[in-house]
Amino acid sequence: MRCSKCGRPYAFDPKDNTLRLSDVRIRRLVKKISDEGRLSVSVSQLWFAVTRSTRARGESLAGALGCSALAAMAGGGLIALGLSIGEQAAAATVIGGIILAGVFIALVAAPAGRRNRRKALAFGYFTSVLMSRWKTVYGALPAGVVDDSALRGLHRPERPAAVLLCPDRSIAAFLAANGVPQRHTLALVPDVRDVQAIPGTPPVIVLHHADPIGCRLPGLVRAVLPGRRVVDAGLPPRAVMNAPGALPLLGDKPEPEVLAALHEVRAAGGLTDAEVVWLAKGRSGSLAGVPPVKLLAVVTKVVERVTAAADPARHQAEAVGFLTWPGEVR
Repeated sequence: MRCSKCGRPYAFDPKDNTLRLSDVRIRRLVKKISDEGRLSVSVSQLWFAVTRSTRARGESLAGALGCSALAAMAGGGLIALGLSIGEQAAAATVIGGIILAGVFIALVAAPAGRRNRRKALAFGYFTSVLMSRWKTVYGALPAGVVDDSALRGLHRPERPAAVLLCPDRSIAAFLAANGVPQRHTLALVPDVRDVQAIPGTPPVIVLHHADPIGCRLPGLVRAVLPGRRVVDAGLPPRAVMNAPGALPLLGDKPEPEVLAALHEVRAAGGLTDAEVVWLAKGRSGSLAGVPPVKLLAVVTKVVERVTAAADPARHQAEAVGFLTWPGEVR
């Protein structure tokens, strides 16, 4: 793990990992997802960026079967044609046999390929092995990547304009590293119990994954804090279901009691029938999968709307243009 020319150690050898990662590629990815270094990103966001192209190239078994069926029909047709004509069409028989052999190899290799991809894409392996190796070589994570464990305590101003509830520590670290709670005087907390400990009744913004736990969280907050304004900031399943290239995760199907709770959320207007069906298949979407620039913009937009509505003086100032940029079209 040392350069043969300069003798310096390096973290990743493309020959030793299935994703063919190198130190140069990691730095380029960080630069890309951090908007050319303007943002800090979390380890989980880097993991999604690293694995996105690999998952995008991965072929599902259904796709493999569909293509293989067409190829098998063509191969079988050529063999039948060759046998019916005889030696004059021997080439057709040979070609048909080659196609069928290729179909067999493809069907055998597809499941093995999926297993290898799952191993290579494991988040735990990426953080505990690959990123640990990087920190050993360079003394810290790549420049621009914030360590999830570096989120010391919680941001709790004395009089918060709103509470941002974000159970995902990596996303909370991402938001804190980019100054969201500081700019908007937010209390950034990971648990409903932390919301209860904040004095006053500021509105609560709930930021969650597109999974069964996340989709139930806004309703839980409303039940625990009756009368408090609670804003569901997503990620909603439909944003992942309908987004090209979103690449949702696939895990275990939810237990019957969890599925029943999702139907209750649907009955209350929090989910659509299609979203419940999608979640029932074990699919989910992670906030870390949203491009960091887009995620920061969406969260900022929601926070600005909520805090403006909660502050009559600010709302009045906005109405007369005090808080707009020169030349801005309203």
